[in-house]
Amino acid sequence: MFRQSTVLFIALLFAGLCAAPAARALDLPGGIGKKKEKKKDEKKSEPAAEKKEAPAAEEKQEEPAAQPAAEEKKAELAAPAAGGEVNEQEVSVNAEAWETYKTFKVGDFVEYGMPANPGMKMRYEVEAVGDKTVTVLTSQAGPGFSNKTRVKYVFQDAASIAKEKLEIAGKTIETTRTDMTSKGKVVSRTWSSKDIPQLMGGMVKSEADGTVSMELTDFGHGK
Repeated sequence: MFRQSTVLFIALLFAGLCAAPAARALDLPGGIGKKKEKKKDEKKSEPAAEKKEAPAAEEKQEEPAAQPAAEEKKAELAAPAAGGEVNEQEVSVNAEAWETYKTFKVGDFVEYGMPANPGMKMRYEVEAVGDKTVTVLTSQAGPGFSNKTRVKYVFQDAASIAKEKLEIAGKTIETTRTDMTSKGKVVSRTWSSKDIPQLMGGMVKSEADGTVSMELTDFGHGK
């Protein structure tokens, strides 16, 4: 707008110079005066615009105050998860193993830390003891992680434990099979035998979800 007014003023001034020198003397001061007043008005209006923008800059500086909430959310995610579903399992225990389990009392517990995994803990606690059962709750917790498993150990006498004969390296041995169940379904099985050296508790074979995970391939007795 200012540029258009200036161009128009110059055009009028040029016309005045051509038409009458006297008119030029009258118009020139007036034009210059108006031009200066306009610049002065523009200069006066500039501080007002700056003052209007100042509050907006102050508002932007207040935004970092939201950071503590983000830090709280981060800490919340790092904390161990509370509660959660408890996995239920049932394990058959033979007479030999039952000699240990029958000594357990409600409230017995052990707790372990894991230096290689800072913040990770494991706890085993006896929840219930019956005539031929012992229930143990296993808890694992760490940064952002929590897991619980309740195992019911059920004693079975020699007559009720599965006996199977297996052939290992051309030798037939007698084994005892122990099943682990979860919600009524067999999830793993182990076979053990007293006919082999007891370096691994007499373990002959282990199976999980129908897939053999470890199996004895040979054995021998020293003299």
